[in-house]
Parts: sequence; C-alpha cells; structure tokens
Amino acid sequence: MKDKNRSDRFYISETKSLIRLLSFITLLFLLLVYLSPPVSNVYAQENEVYYHLYVGTVTSPAYVQTILLPNFTITHELQLESGENDLADLEIFGEHLYGQCSTYPVKIVKMKLPTTEAPELSREAVLTMASGEDVSGGLDKDNQYLYVGIYSPARIMKIDPANFTVVDNLTLTDVSPALYDIVVVGGYLYGAIFSVPAEIVKVDLSTFTQVANLTLGSGENYGTRLAEADGYLYVGLAPSGVPGKIAKIDLSTFTKNSTLTLDSGEKNVEYLVVSDSYLYASLNIDVGKVVKVNLSTFTKVQTLNVLLDSPCFLRVDVNGTFLYSSGYDNDPGKVAQIDLSTFTVDDTLTFPAGRSYASGMAIALAPPAPPPAPPIIPKTKEITIEEPEEPFIYTPEFLRLLAQPCSLLWLLIIFAVLLMGYIYFKAANQEWMMAIPIGMIIAFLLYVQPCNLWKYLVVVLAVVFIYLCSRYRYRK
Repeated sequence: MKDKNRSDRFYISETKSLIRLLSFITLLFLLLVYLSPPVSNVYAQENEVYYHLYVGTVTSPAYVQTILLPNFTITHELQLESGENDLADLEIFGEHLYGQCSTYPVKIVKMKLPTTEAPELSREAVLTMASGEDVSGGLDKDNQYLYVGIYSPARIMKIDPANFTVVDNLTLTDVSPALYDIVVVGGYLYGAIFSVPAEIVKVDLSTFTQVANLTLGSGENYGTRLAEADGYLYVGLAPSGVPGKIAKIDLSTFTKNSTLTLDSGEKNVEYLVVSDSYLYASLNIDVGKVVKVNLSTFTKVQTLNVLLDSPCFLRVDVNGTFLYSSGYDNDPGKVAQIDLSTFTVDDTLTFPAGRSYASGMAIALAPPAPPPAPPIIPKTKEITIEEPEEPFIYTPEFLRLLAQPCSLLWLLIIFAVLLMGYIYFKAANQEWMMAIPIGMIIAFLLYVQPCNLWKYLVVVLAVVFIYLCSRYRYRK
C-alpha cells in the first residue's frame, strides 16, 4: 500500500513537473511572438481609399482644383484653355469629368480623370453649344447620356459621352426661358425654372419629351437647385427680399406636398444636397450659411455660419462624414469642410492667388499611388574591368535559417535548451536554476532583436509569477 502511494505521488509529481515545463515553453514562445517586430501594414497603406474633390473656379480661363480627401489638401490644378471660362457645374461620367462653362454660348469641357499611369487631371476636348444657347442651367446624367441645361432659352441638350456629340435637344414650352437646374430621377428629368412663381418641368427621358409642368404658389418664386430623396423632389426658392423657401414635391403625383419657410435673414436658397435623413441648403448671402433640415419632419434643425461669402455648391463625401461648401464670392476661392456629426466647420481651404470664386464640385475615387520609380543612374563612359571569377560558395539551408532569429529552427534550439536544463536541474533538485537558460535566451533576444526592455520584463514577471504559484500549490 505504501509502495502504491509512493508510486502515485511520483506520477503526480512528474505530471506537475511536465505541466510546469510546458508552461515555461508556452510562455517563452509567446515571448518570441510578442517581441517580434510588427509586420508593416504595407497592404493596408497601399489599399487605403482616397478620393478627389474637384472644384471649378469662375475665372477666365477657369481652373479645376484637385483636392485629396480625407487629407483636404490641394494636390493639382488644371488650367483650361482661353475662352473656357466660368465653370458653373461639374459632373463625372465613367472615366471623365465634364465641366459646364457658363458662357455665351455654353461650353462643355471633357477632362480625363487621373489614373495610376497618369496621376493628374488632364483636358481632352471641348464641345461648344450653338449660338444663342447661353448660360449654364445645370448638368446631370443617367446610365447612357449626359444632360446639359441651357438657361436661355430653357433648353436641354442630350450628349452621348462615347463620341462627345449632341444627339438631341429639347426646348421647354409653356415656361419662362430661364432654366436654372436639372436633376435626373429614375427615367425622368426635372428642371427648375427661375420665374415668378417658380415652375418645375418633367421630361420623360425614354421619349425625350416634356410631359408635365408644375407651377408653385404665390410668393414661391425663383426656383434654384433641386435634390431628390425617398420619392420627393426638393426645390430651392429665392424670393426677393424675404426669407428663402424649400418646396417639397411628391413625385408619384407630381404635386406640391408642403413648403418650408426659413427664418428672417436666411435668404436666397442656392444649393441642396441630401445625406442620410437630412437636407442641407446653402444660402447665397454675404455672411454665408448652410441650413440643416430634418426630412422626416421637414423642419429646420440648425443654421451654420460656414465662414464663406455666398456659399453656393455643396457636396457630401462618399462616407457621409463631411459636407463640402464652395464660396462663390471669395477671392481667392475657398472651400469649407463641415463635420456632419457635429455640424461644425472642421477646416477651410484657400485656393492659390488668382483662383477666384469657387463654384461647381464633384467627387471621384482617387487612383492608387504608382510604385516608386527606380533610381535614375546617369549614363557614364563604359569601362570594362576584368576581375577574377569568385568561386561559388555553397551555404547550407540550416545556416540560412540560423540567420533568422524567429525561425522554426531557433524555436527548436530554444526548446532543446530548456528541456536539457530542466532535466539537469530537476535531477539536482535545483529547479530554480532554470532562470539561467531563460536569462540566456532573453539576453540572446535582446542582442539579435532589440526592442523596449519593459516588454521582456513583463513576460519574465509573468513566468516567475506562474512558477511561484505552481510551487505554492505543490507544497500545499
């Protein structure tokens, strides 16, 4: 019976010793992983998504500023050619950016978006409207065509981007000859007429014909910009001398649902944009403001002074994080970046001198950065020097692995050192001497793989703590 108890205690003791040894080895392996240099996140950096915000200027000739987002810095500018003045609107279609020049007559400039091979915006061509088709009246697209609004006469041009030609045009009837903006929703195009009272035109794009007109109520004058959300069309109104208004049109019936009148001093609703469940409206006044409207209740939530003169165009970034507003009367031009989570001005970017009056904006995905170019080695006179051929030296695979401190070979060596040390000190009943091989391994790591010493100390203290706890349990 005593021999059996002695044998049981022996096996229990050896089992606990084996568990202790495995604990040491496991912790040392975690130490190697923990202290190994972090893998550089090159993939994430190379695949980080950036966008370009393109902003036109009302100058002669016009410029297009390329702003990198989210950095909010100007990375490039493109100067258009003589006569391509006053960029009023920008629209992206496929691999091109189209700019509408509010000139006499209107011109559409076609620009190639940046690519990895050609990382800067470049001008390709210009399309000039016929004589008498003057002043911009909006720019929009569907899946196949680009649509250009002409302010006077109220006319819509249908452009095929494939060959960059006008394939059809439609002169609006029974409305004032003052088309201010257009927007494409589903299979229809809607136009806002700058008249008293304001009028809305509906065009069936499948037949490219005018199918309906809607005249707003008394005092709802001068339709400006349009925006659509959840089956409703929102129309900015700028009646003279009184607060601005926003009309809500039910597209299913093409009737006015309601009208929101802004507060005193909040005049001249210029541009509208929708993000999430809110509508943002810029006010074209000297002390520039942007109004935030809750679409579910169609009530004003807040008015923000954006520190711009006559803010006109608005754009929301792809993530819905920031709202960008261009200042029409700033010289040089400015763009404000507004944090939508707090509805505060986060930053303001000023254009270079001479780039006045920021206007139309568009956002597109920026191309990934090209790989770094190889160094340019200047060409020199070729001199041939014959050197004796070096003998081939064979390097065994295990020597190559020894040059990698965290390779599997080193882990096996460390495991063998710990195992032999444990067997030796166990036989001598001096297990605490295991600190010697552990200390040697840590010293080796510090030599071949330097890092903050506190990291090693944390792991060493953890090893000592577990060891002491295990010894306390065994004695108990």
